[in-house]
Amino acid sequence: MNYPGRRCEVMTDSMSNYHYPSNMKDLMKHLAQHDALPVPLAHGTRMSVSQFSEAGSVIDLSRLNLDKISIEDGGLRIGGQVCLQDVIEAPTLQNLADSILPQACSFAAHLGLRNLSTLGGVLLNQGGSPEIILALLALDANVVIVNTSMTTMPLSEYQPKDGDVVVEITVKLRDENCGGSLVRVSRTPLDEAIVAVAACKESDNLRVIVSGANPDYILISTNADMTIDQVAELVLNKAQPIADYRGSAEYRRAMAGVLAKRALQTVLGSN
Repeated sequence: MNYPGRRCEVMTDSMSNYHYPSNMKDLMKHLAQHDALPVPLAHGTRMSVSQFSEAGSVIDLSRLNLDKISIEDGGLRIGGQVCLQDVIEAPTLQNLADSILPQACSFAAHLGLRNLSTLGGVLLNQGGSPEIILALLALDANVVIVNTSMTTMPLSEYQPKDGDVVVEITVKLRDENCGGSLVRVSRTPLDEAIVAVAACKESDNLRVIVSGANPDYILISTNADMTIDQVAELVLNKAQPIADYRGSAEYRRAMAGVLAKRALQTVLGSN
């Protein structure tokens, strides 16, 4: 889908260059300019005005063809510039682990912002609703990053840094028996989640990811033969929540256990 005005151009008084790379070699050349490190135009669900107002140069990624979703070599490839609304509407993603990724994108922002925000932007500008990252972690996604070189790594190991561009997110195709679940608690339906849990089960493997109950994400990868209570106990053992205006530490810890059980009941049944 191509909405008029989706590309967002930015110019400020401090900005001296606006780059339009057409290939990866050209992109890496611009990213190597350490004297005026350019900022890529990759928007998350929270827009940072200062990010661009203080930039000496920006890189427009619209000519790099990073807005495609495809299946190749037994895996799903999602371009870093695929917008969240296209993820929601992609038939291929509707059939992946009970539509966990489209569901996550629907929670992330309102319709207008979903047509501007991209998956790569969400990964680079972490903050706000955590569901998209939870869903990708539950799917054991890999991320392809370009800086001065190109690197592929598990998303669980990736820490964004200045000058990064998310080129692609890759996910192994799951069989039709793969189950996924995303549950959350928030003050309003589209408010940022206080606590959220994503779970994915395939064959004997189970991954459970929790946000809001620890300064970092809680990630549990274990055998699917474990009972719901056993996995929920692993979550509670790792919970070290920090209180804020949206929820006390005690509330966050309790909700982590409750939501973990709900997600697990969906993907494991009643065992």
